[in-house]
Amino acid sequence: IEEVRSRGALGNVYVIGNSNGAALAHRLASNAGIDLPVKGIVTKVTQLLASPERSGPGVLNYNQPSAGGLKISVLNIMGTADGLIPYEGGSSAVFGGDDNFQLMSSLDSMETWALHDGCDSNPEVTDGYTTDMGDFTATKYKYNNCDAGTIVEHYAIHGGGHNAGGVTIDNVKVDYEMTYDFIRRCEAGGEAPTPPTPTVPSPPVSPPVESPVAE
Repeated sequence: IEEVRSRGALGNVYVIGNSNGAALAHRLASNAGIDLPVKGIVTKVTQLLASPERSGPGVLNYNQPSAGGLKISVLNIMGTADGLIPYEGGSSAVFGGDDNFQLMSSLDSMETWALHDGCDSNPEVTDGYTTDMGDFTATKYKYNNCDAGTIVEHYAIHGGGHNAGGVTIDNVKVDYEMTYDFIRRCEAGGEAPTPPTPTVPSPPVSPPVESPVAE
């Protein structure tokens, strides 16, 4: 971040990750602050850890967001039939048999972010989305009235596996259309950005017509 800032990049910071990359995105967002000025994350097929509280001695190694941390927008995509990162949480083969590491359920993870961001605890639930994975349906969970214009949204891809991060929902790819839409909404303070007013071209100006001169 310091390097790109030094090169003149002054915009907000977003972290996008799939699987282990999503775990890193959750970790960075949980420790966001002056040193990690993260505004939003897109996390695909991984949720927050329930335990341990931290994964190392450093000050940026906490696994859940703290009360004093930055408000973070979160878009999360999970497959309900993921055999590697269970939708309902618990242990995973990626932990190599270490039972100290336990995942939250997907909805507990989203509720944790919603509470951190001051959102309503009960999400608005919308069924009927179509997908190209699993049983070809999805449910959206949207947590409303969040602080500071943050966005907290989750898509459950029914029957989706660990490849659900590449899903298309209602003919919109998560990579990259839905991701860019999420970032645009974050930049607009949680609202859908107003499209620019189309420019209407002025009608062409006809050249002046000279009056005929009588001979």
